Amino acid sequence: MKSNNEKQIWFSKAIDPLTQRPLNQVASLADDGTILWHYPLMHQKKTTEDQLNLTSPFPIKIKYQILAKKPQSSNLQKPAEIKNIIAIYSAKGGVGKSTMTFHIAKALANHGLKVGILDADIYGPNQCELFNEYSAPKVVDHHFIPKYTQNIHWLSMGLLTDDKSAPMIWRGPMASKALKQLLMQSQWPDLDYLLIDMPPATGDIQLTMMNEIAITSSIIISTPSASSYKDAEKGLNMMQKLNIDVHGWIDNMTHIHCDHCQVPISLRQAKAPASFQTISTHVDIPLMLPEQHDFQALLSPFLLSFFSEVAKKPTDRSGKIPKIIVE
Repeated sequence: MKSNNEKQIWFSKAIDPLTQRPLNQVASLADDGTILWHYPLMHQKKTTEDQLNLTSPFPIKIKYQILAKKPQSSNLQKPAEIKNIIAIYSAKGGVGKSTMTFHIAKALANHGLKVGILDADIYGPNQCELFNEYSAPKVVDHHFIPKYTQNIHWLSMGLLTDDKSAPMIWRGPMASKALKQLLMQSQWPDLDYLLIDMPPATGDIQLTMMNEIAITSSIIISTPSASSYKDAEKGLNMMQKLNIDVHGWIDNMTHIHCDHCQVPISLRQAKAPASFQTISTHVDIPLMLPEQHDFQALLSPFLLSFFSEVAKKPTDRSGKIPKIIVE
């Protein structure tokens, strides 16, 4: 059995085989020799263990220890149980934002992460349909208890309406207040990531959420049309002005695959804005028939890259520092 000192020496010199960063920048070493990884390795977890075992003087076992990363500003709202909030956003409606949010959450949950969804698309909530769950959440001590479906904790305004076909006729300030209450006055469990399925456009609701909620990073969703790119770029500009990091871009329904020749056929109608090229992580998602929906296989490499970028951010220690009150 190797001593802890030998383990620490190896750990201090080891390199993350995926990002080529020093291992002690992306993980920590537990007393029992377990490597506590700070970002989701997705489909590469076993491969990473095998590669590290080639040089390690002790058997490598990886577990996840996701750290809270700094949001866009200090003194913003976030439930203490949630480490990181990721906004899934597009200023354009109908681009598949809710579907991507759902499948990102499923991919994370299936790889052992603690994940949740807040469906903030108040005028067109779709997570109820995706989860096939419509019953109202339980209320304990005036707090909502999030639903737990497919290893995902989630809440949606769609769960709170009696008539699922009736439109939500609320002005911006009322809707913004309702969404903040849904986030802050619910009994969320400990979560590594909460994905917020943001409503489209750049109005009061979006501005309030981005100004008052502690957001670690975000993913922009678009489709390959001129109008979608134009609106998505407005959303990107809005986030940048509010100092919200955008580490990911999903261009949805960009092509189809021919079943006969297996050649991708482009569906692009326009060229993506140059500003999108500054986003560090990008993936094109094809338009698929229901029986072809293997989103996890398509999303896993993207999510690995996205969350490894998020992990480079400084750790948010604000929740660990006691407040000093001067009387």
